[in-house]
Amino acid sequence: MIKNITVDTWRKKKMRKIFVFMLIAMMINLSSVLCISGVSVSKIELPPAFQRDLLPAGVTPDSWLYGLKKFSENIDLFFTFDDLAKAEKLAYYAELRLAEAKELVENGKTEFVNDLVNEYKLNLENSNELVETAQQSGKNVTKVTGLIAVSTSIHVDILEEVLQQVPEKTKLSIQNAINYSKEGNKGVLDVLGEVQPEVAAEIHLRIAEKRLLKAQEKAQGNKSELVVNLILEYEERLNKSCQMVEVAKELGKNTVSLEQLITEAASTHLEVLSDVYVKVPEQTTKNAVEKTFNISIYEIEKTIEALSEKNAFSDLVNVTSLEKIKASVMGVTTNASYGHD
Repeated sequence: MIKNITVDTWRKKKMRKIFVFMLIAMMINLSSVLCISGVSVSKIELPPAFQRDLLPAGVTPDSWLYGLKKFSENIDLFFTFDDLAKAEKLAYYAELRLAEAKELVENGKTEFVNDLVNEYKLNLENSNELVETAQQSGKNVTKVTGLIAVSTSIHVDILEEVLQQVPEKTKLSIQNAINYSKEGNKGVLDVLGEVQPEVAAEIHLRIAEKRLLKAQEKAQGNKSELVVNLILEYEERLNKSCQMVEVAKELGKNTVSLEQLITEAASTHLEVLSDVYVKVPEQTTKNAVEKTFNISIYEIEKTIEALSEKNAFSDLVNVTSLEKIKASVMGVTTNASYGHD
């Protein structure tokens, strides 16, 4: 029995080494492969919560009714005494300011945007402060922190769109709001990570995917100057997701489904990174993508090993992403041989 277990373990380790070697081979051959006509790249499918639109803007500051709208909001906040309830409402009103700013930009009324963006930032700051206070008081902050983390990831996408549409004098305030949204997002996820690291891990993973999709979009639009930062953000979020998995393990939580989720996403991430690599012309950008590709491989290998130790590895190979990755890599290397003929 001991001998059989040893042989089985040896086979699994050998399989992992072969698998990682194949992934590296995929990177070496990707330039010749993905340029072949008819080769398609898998699409990252985000959960609906990460793809939703902003709230309807409703009345905007260019209307005489706007004062009544703000008065109603202030009354609502004044009579909300629970920290977490108030934090959630502040996050709601922050998004409302962003929705108003976006609508006004689309209507060419950018004179209101600076004030709206500043109020958006202030509402988020106050919301995050209340969440931290509630956590220190021993309250369960999982719901609110998760809501704010997902919302701010959407806000970053919207603000980046608005940034391209406003006059130069307004760009600085919007860029500051983007920076704050990113930092506020990380801060609230750090709070969430202390109590529900497995939830924080999944949100970090989804935000990593959003950044990767944006990098692919910019690469396809010949805006490779923006790709490097997006790829670095993807890498940072992926690392943070894996760190949160380790925190969850230390807390004795069951992380199998989360590790499976990360591994399931791996093949698509690698295909998208390969697609970006081919489309960007600058070698410095290619180097950044290649570095992130190798880091992704490393994280996959660690996750596979963790699943193997829990006897979840073989099941995963048979029915989900590892077979998909293996088939994908085999297809890539096969196409590469034809590409060189």
